[in-house]
Amino acid sequence: MMGYVIARRIFKALVVCLTLLAIPLVIALIQVVAGLQSKDFPADFYSTTLGWFFLPGASLTGTLGITGALIFLLLLTGIITAIGERRNGGVALKNYLRDVSDKNSDLKPVGFSQQSALISVSVPLDEIFIHLHATTDRPRFDLPTEQLKHLEELRKRKDLTLEQREAEIQALRVVWYSQMGSGLFAGGQAENIDVEYMVEQLTAKQPGAVILGSPGSGKSTTMRWLAYHMAEAARHRRWQRELHILARLLKWATLGSVTLKSALPERMAPTQIPILMRISDYAKVLSKEDSERVTFEDFFKQHYMKTPLLAERLLAELLKGRCLLLLDGLDEVNSDELRRLVAEQMSDFVAHYAPENGNARRFNRFIITSRIVGYEGGTFANYAHYTLQDLSDKQIEQFLDDWCPAVERYQQTFAQGMKKLTPQQTEQANQEGREQKERLWGALQHNPGIKRLAVNPLMLTILALIQRSGKTLPHRRIELYQIVTRTLLDNWNQEKGRRVFPTEEIPLAENMLSYLAYEMHSNDRLLTEAKVKEISGKAMEDFFKQKPAEQRIENFINTLRSSSGLFIETGQGFFSFMHRTFQEYFAAQYLLSLPPDRLEQVIQTRSHKAIWREPLLLLVAYKSIQSSREQQQHASDLIQIILETSDEYDEFLQRNLLLAANCAVDCSAWSIRHDLQRRITNRIFDIYGDNLETGRYTALQQEIERTMLLWLKGQPLESDDAKPPLLDAWYDALCDANQSVRQEGAVHLLATLAPDLPDCPKPVLSILLPPLLQLAEVVEMTSPPEYIRKQLVQTKAQPATLRITDYAIVTLRLLDDVGPAGWLHKEWVQWNAEKPALLEQLTQHALELDYLLTPAALPANYRDPNWDKQNEISKEWKKRAQRNPRELQAQLLKASTAARFPQAWLFKKLLLAETQNIPWRNTWNAVLRGEMAQGKSVMYQACLDLRLLLNKDNEQERKAIAAELQNALSLRDMKQAQALSYIINRDLRDLRYLRYLRDLRYLRYLRDLRDLRYLLD
Repeated sequence: MMGYVIARRIFKALVVCLTLLAIPLVIALIQVVAGLQSKDFPADFYSTTLGWFFLPGASLTGTLGITGALIFLLLLTGIITAIGERRNGGVALKNYLRDVSDKNSDLKPVGFSQQSALISVSVPLDEIFIHLHATTDRPRFDLPTEQLKHLEELRKRKDLTLEQREAEIQALRVVWYSQMGSGLFAGGQAENIDVEYMVEQLTAKQPGAVILGSPGSGKSTTMRWLAYHMAEAARHRRWQRELHILARLLKWATLGSVTLKSALPERMAPTQIPILMRISDYAKVLSKEDSERVTFEDFFKQHYMKTPLLAERLLAELLKGRCLLLLDGLDEVNSDELRRLVAEQMSDFVAHYAPENGNARRFNRFIITSRIVGYEGGTFANYAHYTLQDLSDKQIEQFLDDWCPAVERYQQTFAQGMKKLTPQQTEQANQEGREQKERLWGALQHNPGIKRLAVNPLMLTILALIQRSGKTLPHRRIELYQIVTRTLLDNWNQEKGRRVFPTEEIPLAENMLSYLAYEMHSNDRLLTEAKVKEISGKAMEDFFKQKPAEQRIENFINTLRSSSGLFIETGQGFFSFMHRTFQEYFAAQYLLSLPPDRLEQVIQTRSHKAIWREPLLLLVAYKSIQSSREQQQHASDLIQIILETSDEYDEFLQRNLLLAANCAVDCSAWSIRHDLQRRITNRIFDIYGDNLETGRYTALQQEIERTMLLWLKGQPLESDDAKPPLLDAWYDALCDANQSVRQEGAVHLLATLAPDLPDCPKPVLSILLPPLLQLAEVVEMTSPPEYIRKQLVQTKAQPATLRITDYAIVTLRLLDDVGPAGWLHKEWVQWNAEKPALLEQLTQHALELDYLLTPAALPANYRDPNWDKQNEISKEWKKRAQRNPRELQAQLLKASTAARFPQAWLFKKLLLAETQNIPWRNTWNAVLRGEMAQGKSVMYQACLDLRLLLNKDNEQERKAIAAELQNALSLRDMKQAQALSYIINRDLRDLRYLRYLRDLRYLRYLRDLRDLRYLLD
């Protein structure tokens, strides 16, 4: 062994030496051939290499002799090293690392056959890996102290058989875990802790960590990513030191820089040998008869015995503290007794190879994964614990940015026989991938139901594969769930040796899943294996009309678990659906099988319970999309039952009203009775407009806003002459001044939702803008599109109160480029081209007042690239104005998409009113007073602001303005309200960024905040 070590060191030294000698020889040869001079090459480097090697007067024989001796010594030490590597398992280790790297380099969603509806893909894991976030808190799903005591008592009871003890333990756990409800899979507050941080925190004192997560949360993929990177780094570690020496020498010799890229992320250092093992493989060995004495080390040797010397080499590396041991799937051990035995054996193994000295520089690191349900931290209580979180929006988008182009590249590579793509083909594939990503990301953004699935990495991958397979993700959730569940039942896990359903048994599988879902939803508990068999037997008996054999039930359950992935073992003998959404969907399917009278009874008794909200929504939505008019009518009847069902708290919570509204949201606009939709809509407006009574609760307001926005976004993309029922009811509410509370509720909701209205289907604004323009009293100030002008002729809307006018103005202003501000902007751009002298005149007035006057408004979104541009112009506007007054206004207009409303209209009127004989300030003062005299709320504040600006140096005129305000405040009419609003806004000038507080429900208290967005100066 000593001879091997010495030979290996000499061999490495000779390789470095000969490489250093070869480099200058090659460079010198290139210089000679190219006719270059060597003055740029360090002279002392020549003298220490070439000059030493070819000493003056040295014979050719001596030179060749030295060279031959070095080469002979290199070959000799190389042979000794190779023999030693083979004898001590070095070759086996090298092949092992290559195998680990190859097996984990790609991510292939398991089981999607090439003939199935879903495509088969294999994409580089490193390109699409999501750096999941986790919390570091101790898991709050640990069993409480009393439960643990009871658990230990059960384990010690000798009067129970093993089967009885397991059943008692399962019963205890199912109560506890079910009581945790939806919080079971939710960790603490999300932290930006990633996998590199988890590895980085492992120390000699605490070398182990446990990663917990729900099914499909990415635990196994994370372990594979760790194994891949560590294997890649370990493969290149052999020459890593020598390569760094060469890099430093080359840097010195060439006066340049040479950077070596490492396969290992910096925070995961040092490089170690990865050992990735599935805990269930060891559990299978222990579960066999007469195998309780098989220690984890014995299993370890058996696991790697197929490769000679590999097990011994890995154990030797473990003794030296050079390994990263990755143990995946502690939850996959079914029996409580077996799990405890496995955990104890693993703990003994880890303890044996853990560092004895807490300050050791070299030590093994250990990471264990488990699902949340069934995990007990007793054996690994001293380990750091991390709980994986759901994906954030940013992570989802990043995954799609990486995944979609990677899939397109793979598909094109596969189509041409796995030949490497040309740069043009690669760019084409990337472009197609980006288009796929935009379609899927848009579907997620506009459909909260789909997005609920996408926070789980596994479900996000399935959604992406379904779309890539040519299936468009529908807007309505019920249609999406039908596609996803049927696709999974048809195609999931179609691997060799797996059980799959024949086509005729898929309805039975769906039926069985509905029975299981209804049971879980009714009791809100996980299911034990015994309960699953009991329910499945009943489902099969109802389906076949005869009692099935016990073995057939068990076989079907196993097929269901292995072939669909929908119903899974959550951990430790507990069963549930892969995602809560599927449980809700199949619970709705069960309700669909009930007779109408029984179904209506269930709705009456359960509609007020939050847990039944989603199944009822899916139930109604399913009936509404059926071609049968009878089924659609029944959907309306069910919504009416929900609407008319109430309890003692409904007066305040309005749960059934909101549930009825959400049912309508999930249905087609034309499938639910029009009078029912109008009834729901009017009740919502009445509540929202009654801000002193039923509408005063913030939580209720927020739920109304969320529901109504979804309803608006679900409206038809196009509408001919007939208005969709929701928009028809909203239009009538805006036009009906006799119902002042309802009118206020309708317009106030639009003010709150205004920033999101441009994202709604086109009919929403085309139908609602005409009455809004009339309520805001700005019809003559705008030049709307032709389709709006046609609607205006037929619309008659009068505000019942000044507050309604205020809300209408706020709505129009927040629409930015799709509303009056956008229309005015287009006019100003055209006017700038036709009459640039007048814009130059506006700039001159601004210089005189030392205050920027411009029709251009800030971009609606501070993320808009024009935001910084316009701010930059505004900060140095004086210099630009003095240099080129005409160009200043053109630049401001170009850096915006909307005009200041109504200031832009007012500037135009003021500039056109100017004459050469009268000073411009006098003209402006007269026009502004005239506008204020008309009593329009939209103009009051803008005019008063300009009057104060014009007369900032005229004390007498300012006193006159103050007297006007004082007089207005003493009146009891509209002028008093306008003056009061103006004074409030003057005191709130520093709140100009309130325009980004999208929650505008508090406008009822600050009615006239509509100009705060323009108070930049």
